Amino acid sequence: MVAIALGVADLAGVFPFYRGLWEALSILGALYAKVQGEMLACATATCPPDVSGAFKQLQSLVLGAGGALTLYYLAKRSHALQKTAEANLAAIEKRTEELAMTRRDHLSKRFSESVKQLGDDKLAIRLGGIAGLAAVAQETNAKADQVIVCDVLCAYVRMERPKAEGPDASPSDDPPRETALPEDIKSILSVLSARSSAFTAGFRRDLSGADLRGANLVGADLSGADLRVANLLGADLSLANLNQANLSDAYLSGVYLFNANLSEADLSGTNLNWADLSKADLSKADLSKADLSGANLSEAKVMGINLRGSNLSGADLSEANLSGADLRKANLSGANLSQANLSGVRLSNANLSKAYLLLANLNWANLFGANMREVDLRNAYLLLANLNWVDLFGADLSLADLREANLSGANMMKIDLRGANLSGTNLNWVDLSKANLTGAKVTREQLEAAESLEGAIGLPESTDSPAS
Repeated sequence: MVAIALGVADLAGVFPFYRGLWEALSILGALYAKVQGEMLACATATCPPDVSGAFKQLQSLVLGAGGALTLYYLAKRSHALQKTAEANLAAIEKRTEELAMTRRDHLSKRFSESVKQLGDDKLAIRLGGIAGLAAVAQETNAKADQVIVCDVLCAYVRMERPKAEGPDASPSDDPPRETALPEDIKSILSVLSARSSAFTAGFRRDLSGADLRGANLVGADLSGADLRVANLLGADLSLANLNQANLSDAYLSGVYLFNANLSEADLSGTNLNWADLSKADLSKADLSKADLSGANLSEAKVMGINLRGSNLSGADLSEANLSGADLRKANLSGANLSQANLSGVRLSNANLSKAYLLLANLNWANLFGANMREVDLRNAYLLLANLNWVDLFGADLSLADLREANLSGANMMKIDLRGANLSGTNLNWVDLSKANLTGAKVTREQLEAAESLEGAIGLPESTDSPAS
């Protein structure tokens, strides 16, 4: 009891709250000491049992009262501390809210000043405004504010340059690629497309109709961007991320898209003539009715691509994987498809005249009604392919594998089938006039189903054995 009283006495000197507790415990301490003294006196002298018992009960009572009093004061102190903590927390929250409002007002002021700077005649001031808007977007935690900044910057890009001349513009009239874009537009594009930018995650960057001729966007992140009808003539988008971007009806003539990610992008109706798409990822991209004449798609990833009605005349698709692609009514005249994987591809009514398909894989492909005049299919694989009513006039299929293929109704006049494997091939109503079948694996029985063999050479002599 004395130790507790002394401890509380020390606290009372520092905290006034404990003064009342110290006074009460001092009184109880004195009473306890008195009782303790009387009990010691009884121990040395003879005291009646009832007196000794009374002293012990009194001692217990004093100790209990002291403990209860201590607990009371501690509970009271805890309540007071809780009240103080709540008050402090409320003050902190209020101060935080005030600071947030001040910060928001400050950001709002900076935003307004930066937007105003965009309209200045001096380039340096405009660049400062762009940097200011980029800083506001990075510092704010509100996505709504970031969206507004993004929209302002995109609108500036769309409006600043004269409207693009479009596909009919002469490339020679355009400024050199390195200097085509004004510095302020370059700065905005850098902000909007940087991989660390605040705008690369889930933002719809609307650059539709923008004049971006000659833009340097190497490695840019424009995933999901709206680039419809944009003019990117001669731009460099090598290694860029254009996943799910909308480039429909855009002008991308001569664009560099080497190793770019265009998976699931919308490129329908886009002009990509002479574009470099080598090693680009075009998986599941929509290139229907796109112009890819002269484009380089060598080693491109084109699984599940839609090329229906597209123009690929003269395009380089060597070693490309077009397995399962939709190329119906596509123009592939003069295209290089050597060693390309076209297994299961849909090429019905496509134009493949004079295309180069050396060692190409066309197993299970559907080429119904396709124009394949003078096509080069040497050593090509056409196992179970559908070539029904195909025009193969003057085509070279020497050493090609045509086992179980359907060639019924095909025009095969002047075709070169030297060494080709026609085992099980359907040749019903085929015109093989002036065809060269020297060394071909075909039976007389198969050839008897043909419409014409006039002038054909290398025909097998027996009806049950293929030519050797």
